[in-house]
Parts: sequence; C-alpha cells; structure tokens
Amino acid sequence: MRHPCPHRQVYRLLTGAALGLTLALSAPAQAWPAPPQAYRYVVTGETHETHQATPGDGEATLCAAPETARYDGRWTVELTSTVADLTDDQVLALLTAELDGSVLHVRYTAGGTLIQHSASHTYSTTYSDGYTGDLRGVATVFHSSFTANGTSELGTDYSIRARGSFRIINGIFHESRTPLQVKGCLP
Repeated sequence: MRHPCPHRQVYRLLTGAALGLTLALSAPAQAWPAPPQAYRYVVTGETHETHQATPGDGEATLCAAPETARYDGRWTVELTSTVADLTDDQVLALLTAELDGSVLHVRYTAGGTLIQHSASHTYSTTYSDGYTGDLRGVATVFHSSFTANGTSELGTDYSIRARGSFRIINGIFHESRTPLQVKGCLP
C-alpha cells in the first residue's frame, strides 16, 4: 500500500540526512597522519665504464671468457625525498644508503652504446637500463629491466634481456626475476 503523503517520507529522509551530516561535521575530526612533504630531484650524468669478466671472479660472462664490456651513455636519476635542499651528491648517496624513510620514490634510466668483446668476437649494441622503486610504509617495491640490441662483427643479430622485481614487505624479502637471456653468441 502506498503511503498517502509520499512527499512527507522524502522530507523526513532529507531532514534525517541533513541532521546526520550536521552531526558528523560538528564532531571532532579524527586525527589522520599528514602525508610527508615531498621534494623532487633530478640528477643526470654520463657513463663511461669498462667491466672485465673472467672465470672465477664472480662476474658473469655472457658469451665466452675472457669478456670485456664497455658502456658509454647517459643516465638520469629522479628521486622524491622528504628531505629538502639536497645536493646532487647527496641525492646519489641516498641510492645506496640504508632505508630510513626519507626516500619515497626513485627512478633510474640509462642508455647508450655497449661494446662487448667475448673471446674472438665483438658485439656492438645500444642498451637501455632502468629501475623504479616505491618506498612507502611497510612495503618497498622495485622493478628493473635491461635490454641491449645489436650485431656481431659478422653482422649477425645479438641481444641481451633481463627483467626483475623485488619487494620487501614487513621486513621479508621477495624476489622475482626472469633469467638473463642472451641470443646470438658466436662460437
């Protein structure tokens, strides 16, 4: 059966909602922690590095030992921190410092040329390298990737791929990575 005056039902409903909203707004606010002040930094530089890998030295060889890899390129670090007025050197130092809550986000990107000498062969590639990390609360999450594409001195295709991620949740380390993939090594 329909109520004889439906507008009174709507009026009561609106009055109750308005009263509830008024009481909620007049109640003392619940204390929520304010998000930390964040400062964004960008640091750039150049890479000119040579790595030597020989059996037994802990450095992985990709095709054949002995192996030398020469990296030439540019890199960028983007970092968000709770600390104001950091110098470039202080920003870079935070990349290897103990986690203390002052770094909220980091992104590293690099790219350039990679010349690899493996036994009697030379591989010329362009590479991109990078990782991102979010470091908030009880969880720290990082994702990384490395790719290189090019050719051997004989003109054959050559590539390297690596991807991975790790998480630290409540102090427990979790890792996920795809195996390093190298295609095109010559005998």
